[in-house]
This record gives sequence, structure tokens and C-alpha cells, in this order.
Amino acid sequence: MVTNPPSDLTRTVVQAAVEQLDEGLVKIEHCAGQLTSEQFWWRPAESMNSIANLVLHLSGNLHQWLVTGLTGAEDTRQRQQEFDDRSGRSSAQLLGQLRATITEARRVISDLPADELVRVRHVQQFDVTGIQTIFDSVSHFRGHVQEIIHLTRIQLGDAYQFHFVPEQPTQPSIPAATDDQSAVERDTPSGPLISSLLAEFRRHKQLADSALEQLDDEQFFRLHGQHVNSIALIVKHLAGNLASRWTNFLTSDGEKENRNRDGEFIVTDRDSRHQLTKDWETGWNILFDAVENLSTVDLDRLVTIRGEPHTVFQAIVRGLAHAAYHTGQIVYLRRLMQPDAPWLTIAPGQSLGERGSYLK
Repeated sequence: MVTNPPSDLTRTVVQAAVEQLDEGLVKIEHCAGQLTSEQFWWRPAESMNSIANLVLHLSGNLHQWLVTGLTGAEDTRQRQQEFDDRSGRSSAQLLGQLRATITEARRVISDLPADELVRVRHVQQFDVTGIQTIFDSVSHFRGHVQEIIHLTRIQLGDAYQFHFVPEQPTQPSIPAATDDQSAVERDTPSGPLISSLLAEFRRHKQLADSALEQLDDEQFFRLHGQHVNSIALIVKHLAGNLASRWTNFLTSDGEKENRNRDGEFIVTDRDSRHQLTKDWETGWNILFDAVENLSTVDLDRLVTIRGEPHTVFQAIVRGLAHAAYHTGQIVYLRRLMQPDAPWLTIAPGQSLGERGSYLK
């Protein structure tokens, strides 16, 4: 069978996915390096996962979706075992397994021909394109990365060492699109790509909304420890981020001068649940409108975030990863407060019986 070689857009997809995997792995290793073996295997409740189990789960998911899912190799994953494991194996061993899986996944997606991005394949009982396969797994990965950070911060408190502290942004002008950028259509259809990315954003919003609907006001504003944000603050922060990043997306820096990021982590008299929910919906709608209005030629254009140049595609993937890991935080905190409530994702012991509904 003849396949098309990687196009510019294919290489951009691959680069963005690889960057998200590599950055997430660095954050996981940063957390694990601060923890004892006991802390690495600690569970907040019996029905919840330890960091060790999450690392095992990520290894299994990435291999199933990005290695066997994209190559058609035999899938031998035993998903439930990832959550049942109580072996106490060292963090070095489990992180080595995750690192090897990410290395293999990077190789597979780097060799992916252009036409494989839109070909439908069957992964974990879902019928998905190559694009959907990559970005479902990457956004899933980033969601659990944030869960690992949260578990680390709960245990360490003031002793937690942050991996990154944002500096004040500069506000340069946005580089104008060149004639080549504005006139040349790429040879890979953008419709499926943009539609898939939008679907991922909507899926994460729906998951977060489902968790938020289950909370009373006390749970919505509850603080779980020092340096651990409430769900209200996560909602406030993500709303502020979305409004800043996606307003005038193509023509202004993603970190707006009127944004007060530090203030997003403080509850004020203005911050009723009703107001925060309104801001949340506004931020998401700004994002949806911005992405829906993009075309093929926009994906290679340059925008800036905090003065750093990104292609439009890189900025979208960065935004998706950010939304995904805060969604994971919200879902995790809801589980922490309601350990016996119905599961919003595949429940323990139900992996084999789950039917495909990814695109619904």
C-alpha cells in the first residue's frame, strides 16, 4: 500500500504531541523526585489511585493508543491491573517503564504518514482517526499529570517545590503572516484536524461540567490543604486563562495586559458560584468561537504567548493540554469529596465491558 509522506501539517501535529508528552514526563519526574516510596504509593482513599498507579495507568494507556493503536499491533493491555497493583515497586522502575513507553510512542507518531492522520482505526473499542488517537491520549496524559502534581502538593504542603513560576509577560506585536503562509494551502485536510481538536476541548468541558453539577456550594469552594486550590479557584483560573488566550487570538499576545493571573487564585467578594460559572462559560465560548473560525492556512501562522512565538497549532495544543489537566483536577477533587458517587469515567472493574462512545 502506498502512503503519503509526512506533510508540514503532519510534522506540526507530531511536534506538538511530542512536546506535550516530554513536558508531562518532566513534571511527573519532578514530583516523584520529591517523594518517598510510601508517598509514591499513598492513596487518599481506598477507592482512589496512588501516584504509582497513575504512572502504571499512563504507561498502559499511551502504549495502547499511541503504539498498538497506531501500528495495528496486538493489544495485550490489562487496564484493571494498573489500578489494582499494590506491589510497592520503586518509582525508578515505574518511571523507567513510562519513559520507555513515551520513547516508543514518539517513534511511532514521528514515522506516521500523512494519510494515517485521517484513517479510522479501532482503539479500546472506539472507532477513531489517527488525529483523535493522538490527541485523546495526549490530553488524557496531561489530565493525569495534573492529578499527580495535586497528590504531591497535598502530601508535601509547604515543602513542595514548584517546577515553574511564570514571569511577567512582555507584549510584542504579532508577526504578520507571510505571503506564503496566507496563500499556500497545506496538503493535509485541516477540517478533520480542527474538528478533532474542537471535539477534545468540548469533551473535557463536558467532563468538567458533569463533575461540577454534582457539587454543592460548600464542596465547590472547599480548600483541601495549604497550596491546594479549591474547585472554585480552578474554575476561576481556567476561565481567566481562556478569556486571555483566545480573545483576539490571531492578533494579540495570549497573555493580555488586563489579566490578573495571581488574582485568579484568590476568592473575592465578587466570586459567587453564579459569577464564576458565568465567567467559565464565557471563557469556553471565546475559545470555541476562535478555533471554529480558523482555516488551514492559519495553522502555521505565528502567535505569541507571554512573548514566546508559537504556531497557531502549537498554541491550540498548549491550550488543550492546559484545559485537560485542570479538568483532571476537577474530576479528581470531586472523587476525593464523593468517593462513593457514580464514576464519570470508566469505573474500576468495567474496562472490558465499556462500549465505544468516544464520538458521541
